[in-house]
Amino acid sequence: MSRKPFEEGLSCYKAGNYPEALQHFSKAIERGGPNCYNVLDSRAAVYLKIGDLKSALKDAKHTIDLAPDRWQGHARAARVFFRMKKFDRSRIMVKMAMDRLKDEETERRASLLSLKAEVDNAEAQVEAEGRQVKRDLERRRRLFADHMGSLPIEIFGEIGKLLARDNHSASIILSQVSKPWRAVVHNLPYLWDVLVLTRRRPRQKAKLWIQRSKGRIRELIIRSSVLDIPHWSGDSLDLLQWSYLRAFRVQNWDVVSFLESIGQLHSLSNLECHEIERPMGKLLPFGGTSSSLSAEADDGSQPLRQLIITSAVLPAGDQPIRVSNLTSLILQDVATDGGYLADLLEANPLLQHLTLKNIGYGNNTGDSKDAKTSLPCLSVLEIKGLHPPFIYALSLPELQTLRVEYPTTSHNLNNLLRHLVATNTSHLTEITLRSCSCDSTSIIDLLRISPDLQHLEISNNSNQATLVVEALADFYTSQTTTNLSPPATNPEILCPNLTHVNFSKCPSVQTGPLVRMIKFRLPQLPSTEAQQQGEHAVHRPEAEKITSLVIDECHQVDPAWLNWFREKVGSVSCVYMKKKAKFRT
Repeated sequence: MSRKPFEEGLSCYKAGNYPEALQHFSKAIERGGPNCYNVLDSRAAVYLKIGDLKSALKDAKHTIDLAPDRWQGHARAARVFFRMKKFDRSRIMVKMAMDRLKDEETERRASLLSLKAEVDNAEAQVEAEGRQVKRDLERRRRLFADHMGSLPIEIFGEIGKLLARDNHSASIILSQVSKPWRAVVHNLPYLWDVLVLTRRRPRQKAKLWIQRSKGRIRELIIRSSVLDIPHWSGDSLDLLQWSYLRAFRVQNWDVVSFLESIGQLHSLSNLECHEIERPMGKLLPFGGTSSSLSAEADDGSQPLRQLIITSAVLPAGDQPIRVSNLTSLILQDVATDGGYLADLLEANPLLQHLTLKNIGYGNNTGDSKDAKTSLPCLSVLEIKGLHPPFIYALSLPELQTLRVEYPTTSHNLNNLLRHLVATNTSHLTEITLRSCSCDSTSIIDLLRISPDLQHLEISNNSNQATLVVEALADFYTSQTTTNLSPPATNPEILCPNLTHVNFSKCPSVQTGPLVRMIKFRLPQLPSTEAQQQGEHAVHRPEAEKITSLVIDECHQVDPAWLNWFREKVGSVSCVYMKKKAKFRT
């Protein structure tokens, strides 16, 4: 080994000139010598500095071969393995280097111990990073995992049923969940049993839905916009299995003629709901003598339960009644013979819901039915606008909801309220009177026999609402008689279960009566006098607290009391003027 090239190499190494140091060390190695292992260790250090780990490890191994009892080669190999992130081998080399140190070489021992600590720390950090990477991968896998793929088809189908019950387009959404489940959705007929036809590609949609439902459409909806398609005449609907149809809703289309043309007029044997608006031609279930909806049997097996007719003309009074098991009847903007409508109601004693809006009637108003028409199951009666007066004389023993809006005359409405009182209609839970001009006495008399009433609305009424509020804010006396004692008067609270009141657009309503009504129905704390009287105290009747108060456009309500109202009542609405109304003043 030439000492001069070795010393020149050390000088270049210390100066950071690694290429020249590498040349000098290589020249010294070529010349050989007894201490060549020192030159190899030095050249390995240069390779380590410039990042040539393979060459550095080769020189470190050569150093160990030349001087296996010296520490230099093992220490250099430990540093190379550390750079290679081979921590186990680096730790072994550190131990072998420390075993070859003399006792007095404490500085080198401390350096090797420091290297070992670095190895341990680096290994722990790499392991922590690896665990974090695994957690991130697992989180990503879970995030993008197809959880629906692990569901059995039966459970997936039940989920689809629940979604489709509220949203008939749920089948489209479900088919986009994942590719594997798209074929499953397409092959579940009950997810495609609601067909809605509009102006948007009705032919193609009908064909596709009928194919995927295997012809078993449960609900068919035909919008009037479908008629905007030129030459559309029920294309592809002849492929339906009409006997499976349960609900049929159609606008502005001649249903009877189409069914006759395809020979399916007899096939609507299981129809439960029929809704028709602006019919063209004959009117189901009243038109067509061969209709399967006609009253063929008297055994109560007729399935039609819900009938909704809008903007149509019902048959004349001499036509036979073809439905007899309805539970819901909604007529809006319908012209009919009053006697025929009375016969229709009498033929359907199972009616639970009756809505009449703007009913035009002829000379025969059905007054002859006043004494005998009874709807023993009716719980909801809605009246709006024009309607035949015989409605006010119906017997409604189970009526729970009464909604009247824009009646034709106040005289007729007073007759209805008095009739309900006279027939002791005492199961009402909701009374809604909108834009009704009637006698407050009739309203209060009806409230006195309605202990179960929970919702009361008297809106757009100029004079009567204030008297009703006053009545709700005080006791009234009821008389009880027995065979052994004279009549006794008992203080009663009007409608003790009342919780929701609405007096919107009633300009006569003032702050004082409202405050008294709310205070009167608040829970009462026992007074000192009552506690002293004990068993002899007269107990005050209890009433439910008002939880909802609507007084929109009641201009005589003092705004200073609104905070008090909101403190005592859970929900308060008081809009003094709508945005559009201010431009009309």
